[in-house]
Amino acid sequence: MRIGAMTAAAGVTMLIAGCGNWIEVKPQARDVAILEPAQTASCQYLGKTEAAVLNEAGFLPRNPQAINADLVNIARNDAAQMGGDAVAPLSERDRGHQTFGIYRCGATTLSRNPNMRQNDTMETGIKTIPYQPPR
Repeated sequence: MRIGAMTAAAGVTMLIAGCGNWIEVKPQARDVAILEPAQTASCQYLGKTEAAVLNEAGFLPRNPQAINADLVNIARNDAAQMGGDAVAPLSERDRGHQTFGIYRCGATTLSRNPNMRQNDTMETGIKTIPYQPPR
């Protein structure tokens, strides 16, 4: 009976772990924009980052939207460390891996183009909200 309860608890934990995103956007990366490659024409290319996250939680596949959110969050964090203010995908997502270009576009360029998406993740609609502990 005790082993069955432990197995059930482990299964629920794995299921929950497979659904959410695990990578938080660091405070210095919150203003890093997420662009499409075509939107970077007037930006300075700073380099690239190889983002990688687990594609599965144990034996269960992770939610593709959570994987996308984590990959973008890694790219945004890396861009902030490199002095960039924008990222754009250079490759398609492949089993939890994706390459992003890091750019410095400047506030003027980013504010002039309303099609540039900022502070959200590509095609997922998921926004990272900082944790506020209860008081």
